[in-house]
Amino acid sequence: MIVVPDAGIGVPAAPSPEAWAIEPGTSVRSVAVPEVVTTGGRVVLYLDGAVHVLNPTAVLIWRSCDEAVTVATLAREFAESFSLGHRAALVDVLGTVRHLVERGLVRSVDAEPAANAGTMLPILQPLPACSGCGEGPTYERHVVVDLGGVGVSIGADAEVADALLAALGSRAAALETVPKERASYGIVAPSGVDGRVPVALARLHRGPDVLLTSRDPLRVFRAALAQVVIHAPSPEGVQLEGLAVGRDDRVVVVPFPANRVAFERGAAELCLGVSDASMTVALPDPAHVLVGARDLQVDSKPLEGVASRRRHLSEPARLLPWGHYELSALAVNATPNVASVVGELGPRLGSLPTGRTPLGPLLDLVEVVPLVRGTSPAEIDDVLRTTPPDPR
Repeated sequence: MIVVPDAGIGVPAAPSPEAWAIEPGTSVRSVAVPEVVTTGGRVVLYLDGAVHVLNPTAVLIWRSCDEAVTVATLAREFAESFSLGHRAALVDVLGTVRHLVERGLVRSVDAEPAANAGTMLPILQPLPACSGCGEGPTYERHVVVDLGGVGVSIGADAEVADALLAALGSRAAALETVPKERASYGIVAPSGVDGRVPVALARLHRGPDVLLTSRDPLRVFRAALAQVVIHAPSPEGVQLEGLAVGRDDRVVVVPFPANRVAFERGAAELCLGVSDASMTVALPDPAHVLVGARDLQVDSKPLEGVASRRRHLSEPARLLPWGHYELSALAVNATPNVASVVGELGPRLGSLPTGRTPLGPLLDLVEVVPLVRGTSPAEIDDVLRTTPPDPR
């Protein structure tokens, strides 16, 4: 039988109408995948933020569709190659192609979209497929942070924008307007309190999405800079969709918690610090992570001045100081293996500069870092206590 085992992550339980529309006479074409890696007798493909684990025969069918070909032609070729009856081969190939269409690895030629003739706008390069990219709150000013070939904007009111410009010096420039489709991050920091009635919390936005809320605007300012710096080009770094949590120069990277406030409260009780940003950059040799925006050489005084005038109350969260930390483990909620790490911590579509593929560097990291199951503060504390430091 030609099957697609280990279906992967995020696969619908029932075939979609698009998959059922594939018939023997349908011409299909495989979708280009940045990287294909063989591991543990399976072939792992990473596409559009999801991991797919296929058996070699399914991969052979996928590769056989590199040029447009009908399902019937594929079945005939496989019947001859594997000495199968034509009807049996057709049933198996048709089922496999439908599985591949369901996963976005193969598409009908008739359904292929027309080529996009548009051009990228200059200056800003945010995540092209970020769920939060797009129209968010309205900002008075935009500050563009120069990350060495990539510019990322932070929207804010005029006072916060001026503080960001003063804090970043030559690494930043003011921009009065930014096209909505090129929006990046934004800071909303209401003023203190009005009499006895507290105003809204300070917020860090990515488009319409809220990444962080806090009573302390300085924490939001820190998180904005830490989030922006993750987009700096780094050929050897791996972007992980998760938090770095730890102490004493050692951390564990965990998927972003559903309830960050409760998670940080539990971490603080165990004297564990957490990173500012919702993503973490890791490097494999030696295994370590970068926390914060230390390389931007930020002068924090202008930001501290604005924060002191708008702060409501301090919060108990313990934040990791900016710097380099030894990576003790990658923690996931499911069985700790390659598929779980890629599915829970792997970078999403568009989070890497054009031309870079995320799977290879991530697999390099998995080779040298322990994988553990369990992402609560108590489980992270246990990992740090039982895993000896790297002698390097």
